[in-house]
Amino acid sequence: MVVLAMDTATEVLAVAVGRGEEPLAGAAVRVPRGHSRLLQPTVLDLLRMCGLNPRDVELVAVGVGPGSYTGVRLAVSTAKAMATALGLPLVPVSTLRAVAGAACPGRPSASVRVLPLLFARRGRAFGALYEVSAAGWVCRIPPRVEAVEAWREHVHAAEGAESGGPLLLVHDFRPQDQGLISGFGEARRMTLAEVAGGIAPALLQVAARGEVAPVVGDAVHDVAPEYTLRAQAEVKWEEKDGMAGDGGRESGGPGGKPGE
Repeated sequence: MVVLAMDTATEVLAVAVGRGEEPLAGAAVRVPRGHSRLLQPTVLDLLRMCGLNPRDVELVAVGVGPGSYTGVRLAVSTAKAMATALGLPLVPVSTLRAVAGAACPGRPSASVRVLPLLFARRGRAFGALYEVSAAGWVCRIPPRVEAVEAWREHVHAAEGAESGGPLLLVHDFRPQDQGLISGFGEARRMTLAEVAGGIAPALLQVAARGEVAPVVGDAVHDVAPEYTLRAQAEVKWEEKDGMAGDGGRESGGPGGKPGE
């Protein structure tokens, strides 16, 4: 089964072509403002490298965010258009799950907790807490946006209740903001840049292993990006009119960098 995977929710444009969960070709490019002009050419180039064309694809997997209002929408709309035009099943996967899978690509014999945190400004982060072992992946805290301090409390509470093994923290915090993630004890830390090359292969694995059910037929039209927060332009408009906004992050990627 030929699987095409793509994600544009972060500053990394990630695309891979695989046969099942085994990658045949992939690309990961950190171009915060280049996703819109590079996504489709990258997809076509990778397919050609594998001796394939779009009609050879049998399954499409896409990262649905959380992430940039424009960035995450780009991959989702492209994947939906392709799935609709070619009659393909579409697998919507949390970008946080893909980042976690990129940081821990195998299935360790002993349990490991993986916490991806993507900067959401104003002391907050998009995050989710996963646990992976030889038995597979389990989501302990589903994707959402919270204050970084709240994520620390979640981790400490989980450790107090029942340890799920060592903690691996994956983040895209800039050097000047990394003080926010200093309270996670002895957690091993990795940056988004370090795991970028594994994001699309992780999407392939999730899709090929059936971790997320595929969406088929007319239901493909209902697949939507997970913005989590509103675009900053909307928040500023409400604040200008004296309305209570949610303090959303600026329009741009989780790291505050536009997706296109």
